[in-house]
Amino acid sequence: MRIRTRRWLSIWLVVGLLSGSMLGWGSVAYGGGVAGAEVAGSKGAKITLEQAIAVAKQFVQIPEDYKNFQPGYSEAERAGGFWELQWNGDDRELGSVSARVNAETGELWSMNQWKPEPLGTARHGLPKLSRAEAQLKAQDFLKKVLPGYINSLRIQTEGNDSFPYFSLRENVSPAHYFNFVRVVNGIPFPENSASVEVDGNTGEIRSFYFNWDNRSEFPKADGLISSAQATDLWKKNALVQLAYYRSGDDEKDSQTRLVYEPKFRDLIIDAKSGEIIKPNEYADYYGFEVGMGGGGEMMKRSAAVSLTPAEQAAMTELEKLISKEKALEIAASLIEIPEGYKLESSSLQQEYFSGQKIWSFNWRNKEDEGSLYVSVEARQGQIIGFNLYGPDRENVGEPCLDEKQAWEMASKFLDKVAGRYLRELEEPRMIPGQGPFPLLKSSVSDSGKKLKPTSYSFVAERLVNGIPFRGNGIQIYVDAVRGKITSYRLNWWEMEFPEAKGVISREQAEETFLENGALTLRYQREYYKRSPELETPPIRLVYSLDTGKAPSFIDPFTGLELDSDFQPKTGINQTVFSDLQGHPAAEAVNMLVKAKIIPVFETNFRPDASLSQRDFLIWLVRAAGWRSGFVSNPDREFEKDYKQALRLGILKSGEQYLPQEDLSKLTLARLSVRALGWDEVAGLTGIWLLPVPPGGAVKQIPASDQGYVALAAGLEILNLSDKNFDPGAKLTRAEGALALYNLLK
Repeated sequence: MRIRTRRWLSIWLVVGLLSGSMLGWGSVAYGGGVAGAEVAGSKGAKITLEQAIAVAKQFVQIPEDYKNFQPGYSEAERAGGFWELQWNGDDRELGSVSARVNAETGELWSMNQWKPEPLGTARHGLPKLSRAEAQLKAQDFLKKVLPGYINSLRIQTEGNDSFPYFSLRENVSPAHYFNFVRVVNGIPFPENSASVEVDGNTGEIRSFYFNWDNRSEFPKADGLISSAQATDLWKKNALVQLAYYRSGDDEKDSQTRLVYEPKFRDLIIDAKSGEIIKPNEYADYYGFEVGMGGGGEMMKRSAAVSLTPAEQAAMTELEKLISKEKALEIAASLIEIPEGYKLESSSLQQEYFSGQKIWSFNWRNKEDEGSLYVSVEARQGQIIGFNLYGPDRENVGEPCLDEKQAWEMASKFLDKVAGRYLRELEEPRMIPGQGPFPLLKSSVSDSGKKLKPTSYSFVAERLVNGIPFRGNGIQIYVDAVRGKITSYRLNWWEMEFPEAKGVISREQAEETFLENGALTLRYQREYYKRSPELETPPIRLVYSLDTGKAPSFIDPFTGLELDSDFQPKTGINQTVFSDLQGHPAAEAVNMLVKAKIIPVFETNFRPDASLSQRDFLIWLVRAAGWRSGFVSNPDREFEKDYKQALRLGILKSGEQYLPQEDLSKLTLARLSVRALGWDEVAGLTGIWLLPVPPGGAVKQIPASDQGYVALAAGLEILNLSDKNFDPGAKLTRAEGALALYNLLK
């Protein structure tokens, strides 16, 4: 479901931009439909409202029943003025059209039309238009709507999200999304762009958004270091290295993945001087997964209650934990409880990701509203975190600690609360804090005095066999004004880690990251220079890694390029399965992988092996619109998808389904028809006329299943004219993938 949610979010972002409120534009004054109406509080528009309406209607058809029209006007210092137009019917659920017209140039800069599918509309499977065909539609639209800009726009590199979301059950037409970035002197400037959404079946433009800044100054593209020099600098400074990551949705899916990644993925190289810039070097986090959930307050055992095996196991587990009193004693001995703070609450919970049992305590001072939270791991009694909040937490005043003094304070605290973990940590790095975060060396006060850090964060990741484990480590925050530690967090999970044996070399991984011209020259504004004296940061020429071309990770054992979900990066031309080249099912399988219907757990597809009921159900549930987060193995994936199959009616409660058994043609028909929501029709008996080829195999089909088989034949996923048709015959993995591909078509 994440793919669909993200795409709808992008659509509604465009709608929000049309309203103007998201960007904080000037007050909206409604023109009331009067041509040339003066807009209160604005600098004045060079084109009238009537002219703006005419511009919008050149490119989008307004339905006759959209009787309601709401015009508006917005203005901003750098963006200029815009007419904001919206049409809809008396019933807003019937759809709407929004448009945004540049009030100075008379150009359409954005549009969104939402038209719900009529009741009874047939479902949509794969889009009728290929991505290449839809791209031509998008380009033709931009030529008409932005003739003065089209030659300065270039389509952005495709990523894994280039494949449209679709579902077997939905009647919403799939859409292709494209982004065209601005090009200056032949060099991309991604900050300015035009995005277009194309209906995958009709080719209609559903939405469009454009932004452009004519006031920006671009440095000349001369005196640049060569691409080869930039490549050498990137290899030396991006620091491609092995790293452990945790994959899975929750603690049951817990699995560590070993990957190659650049330590400084966002590194940029000044294209003229070769200066190395690491915008996120001072990010004050390591992606710690702190989420609490699923647990519950500690329960007292009652002799009168009969416990299930699961309940008894939980009680046995609780008996191994330290008591609340012992956890409180540990907390009070290591964390200073400020005077006047009273214990207000305590709870025993289980962390969602790690499965750790955590005692949590909260002290509060009712007079000044200060509070203190302390967390104690309940198995070994380890302090894993605390936060001190108070009325003076704004760091107002002159710092009394410098960096050395802050580290001395932090180091003593760490020796006390996390001594046994310190030898498995990398060298801590320091992040200063002051005003615009992070503090820049050039930051000065209004009086010209150099600003001193008012806080220091020290962060260190856990090392396993010398390899960093993302998400594990320590983070400690020192308030330099109050002269005390106000926050601490330790993440440390007991897991199994694959050994780094038989992996490709770091040099091979570097080359893979840089394949397909991934290190590109572009214009980029210096947003990482957060300085009060810079109202609009300047633009510089830089070399940086194109995230559309480069993978998120590289599998160190196979060299396969991976996306952020550890699945193969399919937006580029790489062979996902090594044993499918030249196979008749290759196109279907590759499409299903791109659509995230077939998850990839290994490098071989094994097309001629038998297809298990487990794997087909996973594919079918995903095709029906359920995209669970990537889990560690197919058995865990099946557990989740089995429950969803019951909710969708693909499986029925009490019905036997054996995941390790081979899939038969009859089971394929039954599950596929149910996935479409046609179970009720298929269940009708006495109305189906099946062909009787020589051999009469169709006579072996029970009356209760004849509807499923007939419908499956009509959908061309079964061939009843085959004289050797056998409903009990087993399917290969390639045959199952082809059947699902045909079903989606």
